[in-house]
Amino acid sequence: MSSVEAVSSIIIGGYSNINNKTLSKDTLDKLEKYGIDASSVSSEYEAKKLIEKAEKEKSAAEQEKNNSNQDDLYSRLKNLAQKIGITINQSENFETIFSKLSKKIDDLKGNGYGSNYNAVKSEYETLKLLYNTEIKGGSSLLSALDILGKTNKIGIGL
Repeated sequence: MSSVEAVSSIIIGGYSNINNKTLSKDTLDKLEKYGIDASSVSSEYEAKKLIEKAEKEKSAAEQEKNNSNQDDLYSRLKNLAQKIGITINQSENFETIFSKLSKKIDDLKGNGYGSNYNAVKSEYETLKLLYNTEIKGGSSLLSALDILGKTNKIGIGL
């Protein structure tokens, strides 16, 4: 294959002709997105099968990461709960755990928990932020920034 053939790519009406193979622009975009060399496929069908495989692999990797994040968050919540005298059951969901922690932390504020209150509240807010952004899929950047701001205020004692 000459360098002219390798470089020649003509896009007409949403289709591209690469080395005498016709691939749609959408397929070419997806191949590029997943790092698949368009010249390595022999047909639109083969390209779509490779894209499908890449999407499944990406989805599986994201699910594994999400499970790992959930396990890490659960462990950190359990540690915080133990610090303040709460027992967490494995059957409890994150919302329930956060609710229990929030109530207990509010109780600590009025019971002379002192400087430890600020540390506990800050850790709680950080974990809540992680939950909203990484686990719950919180797309609300404003919510995340709000929680971060609250955490900073607690940290400096405001």
